[in-house]
Amino acid sequence: MADTEWRSRRFLPSLVLFLFFVANLTLFISMAGTLGIAKSTSLSGQDLGLSPPIEVKSLRSGSTAPAGSADGKKGNLEIRDEDADCPFRHSSLYRSIYVYPTYNDTLSGWTRDSPLLSERGRSGSLKPWPWLEVDAQTRKDGSGHYDVTGQMGQYTLEHIVRYIMTHPRSCLKTDDPANAKLFYVPYLPSTEFHKGRVYADGESYRTTPFAQAVHDAIEGKYDGWENEFGLTSKYWKRRSGADHILVFSEPLHGLGHPRNRRGSHHFIHTQRQLRPPIIISIELSTTFVNMYPKCASKNIVSPYPNPDGRWYNGHFDREALNIREKNNLGDVAKSNAALKAEKELVASHDGGSNNATANLFDHPRPLTHFYNAGRHGTCTNVRVALKNDLKCSPSVQALEKAGGSAGYFQIAMQLATFCPCPGGDSPSAKRMFDAILAGCIPIIMSEDFVWPFSNETDGRSERNPNDYSIRWKAKDWVDRRLDDKCQRKPDAKDGGFSEAMEGISADEILRLRKGVKAAADFYSFYRRSEGKFPDNPLQEGILPDGGGAHEIVKELEKRAWGQRWAACEAELKRSEGKRKTDPKQFLC
Repeated sequence: MADTEWRSRRFLPSLVLFLFFVANLTLFISMAGTLGIAKSTSLSGQDLGLSPPIEVKSLRSGSTAPAGSADGKKGNLEIRDEDADCPFRHSSLYRSIYVYPTYNDTLSGWTRDSPLLSERGRSGSLKPWPWLEVDAQTRKDGSGHYDVTGQMGQYTLEHIVRYIMTHPRSCLKTDDPANAKLFYVPYLPSTEFHKGRVYADGESYRTTPFAQAVHDAIEGKYDGWENEFGLTSKYWKRRSGADHILVFSEPLHGLGHPRNRRGSHHFIHTQRQLRPPIIISIELSTTFVNMYPKCASKNIVSPYPNPDGRWYNGHFDREALNIREKNNLGDVAKSNAALKAEKELVASHDGGSNNATANLFDHPRPLTHFYNAGRHGTCTNVRVALKNDLKCSPSVQALEKAGGSAGYFQIAMQLATFCPCPGGDSPSAKRMFDAILAGCIPIIMSEDFVWPFSNETDGRSERNPNDYSIRWKAKDWVDRRLDDKCQRKPDAKDGGFSEAMEGISADEILRLRKGVKAAADFYSFYRRSEGKFPDNPLQEGILPDGGGAHEIVKELEKRAWGQRWAACEAELKRSEGKRKTDPKQFLC
């Protein structure tokens, strides 16, 4: 008994030390997992490290995201010294978007021995991507999409997003595809379609091999991707392309160019918005969003770009002030074309200064409205009625005295309180966003139009377009109120557009004007820089760093790893056999 007791006492200290060691080892392992101090796994023989990470269900969207994330957000990587002035350095996508190499561009990673290239890409027999030569030549000439004062300027979203992804001052791009959260496809479908011309020829309407290759990759067939683009398909296969970004700059075009198709056809078939990739486009419709809310929120609706630098360097502001002074429009209180509500704001000093040198976003305006659009599109009746009734207004007469549209529509918008915006060939138009940039309150007369970055496209958003725009039902305005002599017609139910605008109170105008000023920031891809900004930022290669660019990046953060596709896919499965026929026309 004594011998046993002696041995127990002899080994007790050793036992205590052993248990202490085990307890601390367990604590260390736990802390290592928390702090991310874990043994790295070798990437050799693991398909370039493309095995999907452990996934957890997102409580908000029902989609999947890698463990440790919260709706696609993780702690940022340590910011490099060279990225100190990058506007996106605090994004959770910092150095996390992989940009596929561009044909024959060694700086982008296109080298014969690159594992990013397919066998065909490494062979040297690949044909050049046709849009690259067009893009280089039109940029040099300032033509095509780079003519920012022309019609093509509104279709430059693919160029804007490309700059956001690849500009030297941007810090979103990563060289590590294995750990990329998103993949950007550097395909420019609008450039390929137009070939530097405003109006494409008949040959352009055919689906190109490159468009077909992207279409097939979306459907899980990768031969075209590897043989036309010359790139590996391994990254598409990781999540069926759900983490891939495609950009479509035109509302009625995409991977194909079918004529005379409207409704949801282009969203579903031409742009493949019900398939896994993240589609950034300039339009969706109210009808489409209501039918496919989860799929609509998988994608991103962008404002029409406005790359005309004169919006941002103060040129149009100065011109508008000159027009006011030269045409006796500087004093709103004395303008017979101004709203009574604007004059009330001048009298009360609540609406800002009556001085024509005041900030254009803040002061009352000398014209009630500006509208100048063609008689085309789905909603022709509304456009005709608008044109005929408003031609009789003092605002139109004042503009005619000032020289038509005061030289530029941009300047006329800056003189007006309201800008009516009916639908056209499609629900949206660049006009909606020009009005915002000009500080002109948009009156939306398009049932199917949805504002980007708002609760109209994503129910989770807290941004309400009622804060910066008015909606009127187009069907209420298809009948003319005035005859050709500007007299009220006997059967007219009211005094028309001018009377309706006069009925909007001064307080409401003041509220909306403040909202428009805020919207001008998050719908602009460039920041205002008085006198220091080039007239053609697209041609000059300026990084888009305005509120619109930040909104795009924020929206992409929510879609990291393609996590919203799962909810869209589930929505489509639930609606099988129940879904109504997709509409063939847009709603006015």
